[in-house]
Amino acid sequence: MSKYQALGKKSWEEARPKFPTVPDDSYILRVLEVKPEEEKQKYQSKSGEMERQVSIIFEIVSKKDGTLAKDYENQDATGKKIFFTARPDSMGFKENGTVPAITRQLVYYILGKDAFSDETIEFDFKDFEGQKISAFIIEKPNQKGDMTNRIDRFIKPIKRPQFSQPSQTLKSKIDDIPVIEEDSMPPQGIKFQPDDNGQGISVSDIPF
Repeated sequence: MSKYQALGKKSWEEARPKFPTVPDDSYILRVLEVKPEEEKQKYQSKSGEMERQVSIIFEIVSKKDGTLAKDYENQDATGKKIFFTARPDSMGFKENGTVPAITRQLVYYILGKDAFSDETIEFDFKDFEGQKISAFIIEKPNQKGDMTNRIDRFIKPIKRPQFSQPSQTLKSKIDDIPVIEEDSMPPQGIKFQPDDNGQGISVSDIPF
């Protein structure tokens, strides 16, 4: 009796799991789960250099403009999982300091900070669970040749203008403005002008 089986190409393609991808676009993501930190070989390191890595699972909430996210099969993509590897040892800048590293983008933007700030912040990736952040997602083949989605970059949040509340002094001045009661208003069509003593007299009383 045979122990192993190798499927023909057509049977293999029919049996393989299918995960439709979403088009390249900006999406709102929610941090679904943060895995424990692991130490793995640094990407493309020829010397076997190790680095800390944190696997983060996001889920799609919607497109960035708030509309429904759909995959290439025109199906609802809400809840689709997007996988990301954060590298806490690589949180500087690239391209001569003009572009924040993608892990730096994640940390600073999800905390509402400026990635170019001189501020040093302390954080825990685990605290990001449940938080939302915008990201540009692209479609790219993985090592097996299957098309998958990956995060190309995180998007800096737009700061809304803050409108201050009226000061207590201004509120007091507004309260001091006299209110003219309806009963004290002149009948419609009759005009009043001040006399020499400052008293109102009807224009109709003036002889012509």
